[in-house]
Amino acid sequence: MSKIIYADEEEKRLAHRALYMKYGNILDNEAIDKAASVADEFISRFAYLFDRSKWTRVLNEQWLTAADGSLRRLDRIMFNTDTHEILIADYKTGKEDKEQLKEYTALVEEKVGKEWTINAKNFFL
Repeated sequence: MSKIIYADEEEKRLAHRALYMKYGNILDNEAIDKAASVADEFISRFAYLFDRSKWTRVLNEQWLTAADGSLRRLDRIMFNTDTHEILIADYKTGKEDKEQLKEYTALVEEKVGKEWTINAKNFFL
């Protein structure tokens, strides 16, 4: 998912190729194809996360520094610069983590200010 911004066919093709390049020597083709299929299903279920008309700027795997100096990596952060709306997408395979979402929201608010509406949500793969 780190290579996907707007989920057009070229991005998906390149992301699939990147999976083979990164994991081809440790996973078989079937496992890699399954991972790509899970990503495609996710994109279909949550198409609004990849809507070019909604999100004017998208950052994947964005690192932010917390007050204590530690680093936090946000899976996906989307900006609508027209409406001053931000959505933080945190991908999960397990349980929901509301405290992490609160922390991410606070970190982003420190960076952009209170004039933005910030929402954060877990999205399950």
